[in-house]
Amino acid sequence: MSKPSNILVIDDEQVIIDAIVKICSIENYSVDAALNVKTAIEKIAKNYYPIIICDIMMPDGDGFQILDELRKQNIDSALIMMTGYSTVENAVNSLYQFVWHDFCDWYVELAKPRLQEEGESRNQAQATFTEVLDHVLRLLHPFMPFITERLWEELRNAKQQAWGDIGKIE
Repeated sequence: MSKPSNILVIDDEQVIIDAIVKICSIENYSVDAALNVKTAIEKIAKNYYPIIICDIMMPDGDGFQILDELRKQNIDSALIMMTGYSTVENAVNSLYQFVWHDFCDWYVELAKPRLQEEGESRNQAQATFTEVLDHVLRLLHPFMPFITERLWEELRNAKQQAWGDIGKIE
C-alpha cells in the first residue's frame, strides 16, 4: 500500500504538474494530481491533503471553486493558488476571500474575548489585529486608494494613541 499524498496539484497543463511533482519529490513529498476541477473535488472528498496547489483558471472551473469546496467540507488544507493569467479581478477576489473568510470570520471572532480582557493577552491580540489590518490595507490600496488611505490614517492614529512612540509609523 502506498503512503498518502502530502500535496494535491490541480492544473490543466500536464507540464506544470510534472514540474511541481519533480520539485516536490526532491524533498520527498508525495504528490497526487488532478487535471480539472471535477477530478480535484472528487479527490478532496476522498483524501486529506495538507497542501493543495491549484491553478486559478481551468476549462471546467476555477481555483475559487476549490476554495469554496474546502470551506464547505470544513477542510483545513493550505491552499496555494497560482495563475499564468493575472487579472485585477483575480487579485481582488483573492484579497476578498482572505479578508472576509479568514481574517474576519476567524481571527476577529476568535480575538473578541481576548480584546475584552486586560493585560498581555489583549495587547497581543491588538498588535496582531493592527499588523494584519495594516498589511491588508496596503494590499488593497491599488484597488481603492482613497478608502484605504483614510483607514490607514485612522489605524496609524490609533496605534500612536495606544502605544505612543512604540507604535509610531514612519
